Amino acid sequence: MRKIISKLYRGLLPEKVQKVIRPFIDKAYAFVHRLYSIYADIYQPVSILKGKGGQNGTNLSLLIAGKRKDSAFLLNKIYHEEPEATKLKRMLVWKIPFFNRAEVNATLIEADRCFSPFFARQGFFAIPEWVLFTMDISIPIEKVIRLCESNRNNFRRMGKYSYEYEVCFDKGKLHLFYHTMYLPYICSRHGKLTVLTTLNQMEDILQRGELLLVKRGGEYVAGQLIYKASPVPIVSYLGVKDGNFDLVKQGAVFALYYYTILWAKEKGYTKLDFGHCRPFLNDGVFLFKKRLGMKIQRSPRYHRMLYLSINRLNPCLEQFFTNNPLVHDDMGVLKGLLFVQKDDPSIKEVVGASNRKHSIPGLAGFTVVLPDGTKIETSKRNPKEDVGKKGYYSLK
Repeated sequence: MRKIISKLYRGLLPEKVQKVIRPFIDKAYAFVHRLYSIYADIYQPVSILKGKGGQNGTNLSLLIAGKRKDSAFLLNKIYHEEPEATKLKRMLVWKIPFFNRAEVNATLIEADRCFSPFFARQGFFAIPEWVLFTMDISIPIEKVIRLCESNRNNFRRMGKYSYEYEVCFDKGKLHLFYHTMYLPYICSRHGKLTVLTTLNQMEDILQRGELLLVKRGGEYVAGQLIYKASPVPIVSYLGVKDGNFDLVKQGAVFALYYYTILWAKEKGYTKLDFGHCRPFLNDGVFLFKKRLGMKIQRSPRYHRMLYLSINRLNPCLEQFFTNNPLVHDDMGVLKGLLFVQKDDPSIKEVVGASNRKHSIPGLAGFTVVLPDGTKIETSKRNPKEDVGKKGYYSLK
C-alpha cells in the first residue's frame, strides 16, 4: 500500500509540493497502518513450536500467537534451527492467557502495546520489538569524545586513517551508497532477519534530508541518511562499503556518528534521533550507542510488543534469559529484565552488579526474576533499598 501511494504522489505532483505534503501522508499512513495492526491483533493464529535450544540442545516448547514476524529476533536466538510448528486455531487475543498452557515452557504473544495493561494484569512481561536511541548534543563535542576510553580509542583511529566526510543531495551518490554500502552491510549483519528498505524509499527520504558519506584516501567507505524531521533529525540506514567489518573495527562507523553530531551542531540542533536497536542489553550495537552517551526511550514509530509468560522454566530458557538480559516495558516505563540462576551467591550483589553493568539513561531500574518465580523490583537511584520489595511473577 505504501509503495502504491508513493508512486502515485511522485508521478502526479511537482517535487516542491511533494516535500510539503509528504509529512502529512506519512503520519496518515502510520495512523491507518497501526489501526489495521490492532484490528488484526484481536483474532490471532496460535501455534505450538517445538525444537532444541541452549548449549545442550534441550527440548523447548513454546506457545506463540501471531505470524512470528515480531518475535523472529527472539526465536532466532532461542532455537538452534527452525522449530517444528503445529497450528492450533485462531483465538481472541484476550482469551490466550486463559488457554491451557501446561504443556509448554513459555508463551509469546505478538501484539500492539495498547494491550499492555491487560497482559500486565495476567503476569506477562512486555518486550518491545525495538527501543529508540537519542542523544543530547547540546553538550560540547569534546565531552562526547571523553565519555569513555572506548570512544577515545575510536577517535584515535579516526586520526590514524584520516577520515573525512561530505554531505550531499546527489541521487547518483545515493545509488552508490545503496548498492555498495547499505545492502552488503545490512544483509551481512542481520542475515535472514534482514528487512530491506527500497531505493525508492531512500530517494523519498533524500528529498527531505541529506546523505552523509565518510571518505578514506579519497574513497567512500561508509554513509548514512539523515532525515531532517522537526525538531529532531532522524539518523537512519547506515552502510559500510562491501559490508566490510574491518572498516567498522577501524572506526568508520564511529566516524559516521561523530561527523553526524558535528553536522547537527552546525545546523543548530540540540538532539539527534539515532534510530532503533533490538531490546538486548548486551547487543553489540546497543552497547556501542550506549558508550556514546545515548539514552533509550519508547519508540514513537514502532508500537509492537512481544508479551512473554514463562510457564515452566527449563535449563534452556534459564540459560537464554540469564545470558541475554532484556529491556521490558512496564506500563510505559523502560526497565531491565534479568533472570537470576540458582547458584548466584547473593541477590544484593547481583542487583548491584546489574545496575552498574547494564545501567543506561532512560532505564528506570531492573526487574530481577528468581528461579522460583519471585520478582524483585529495583530502582535506578536506590537499588539497595529496593532489594526487599518483592512481587510474584506467575509461572503458570
